[in-house]
Amino acid sequence: NISSLALGVATTHNFVYRSSYLNLDPSKNYSIALLSYSMWNAWYNVIDGINNNIRYTFNGANFDLVIPAGSYGINAINDWLTSRLIDNGHSGTGITIVGNLNTLRVDIVLEPGFNFDFLTINNNLRFLFGYDAVVLANNGATNLTYSGNRAANLSNGVDALSINCSVVDSRYNITNNSQSTSLHLFTPTAPAGSNLSSTIPYPIYLPLSVNGVINNIQFSVRDQSGNLIDLNGENLTLSIHIKEQE
Repeated sequence: NISSLALGVATTHNFVYRSSYLNLDPSKNYSIALLSYSMWNAWYNVIDGINNNIRYTFNGANFDLVIPAGSYGINAINDWLTSRLIDNGHSGTGITIVGNLNTLRVDIVLEPGFNFDFLTINNNLRFLFGYDAVVLANNGATNLTYSGNRAANLSNGVDALSINCSVVDSRYNITNNSQSTSLHLFTPTAPAGSNLSSTIPYPIYLPLSVNGVINNIQFSVRDQSGNLIDLNGENLTLSIHIKEQE
């Protein structure tokens, strides 16, 4: 049983477990399986320097905003923007961001005189919202609605989570057509801020890549493409089992 909290590590999504008890017989082969896991849905979809910049224009004047890093739904982003519009002395409904459940797009409604810029400012929200690099403009006299060019990507590309273990022999483990050290791949179902935990009913045992004494094992949480998933310091608890291969 391994807990990032007990180990006192800062990067709970990528840490090394050290032990003096894993003294395996070097003449035998062993395999490893994940029996259970517990973690929090604590990764962000709005990330500093990646996709947290907003630029809007009102009557020709630019206003730049930075959304604090966090996990946001469409309504939360819209509420945050409404407050900033009011703070800047503008109509709170000058720009309205709406999730369209029928089309799976993000609709942006602009009152006259407002533009929403996905073109000239870097690290903006267009990939999250499913828009091309364009400026949405309303130079008319009535409200104008734009719809995303593609389905929204509110998960920021995270479709599945993989719990990886450095001592898994990647030669015998293929994930998405690539060699992998993944112990377990699953789709997160709990919303942001909730616990993700499961006892795996049929653990899959994978060959170890090392023989004899194991001094340390690195564990990491990654997405389906192998990118690290930052749990922002929230705890990760794992139960693993190592057994002699039959």
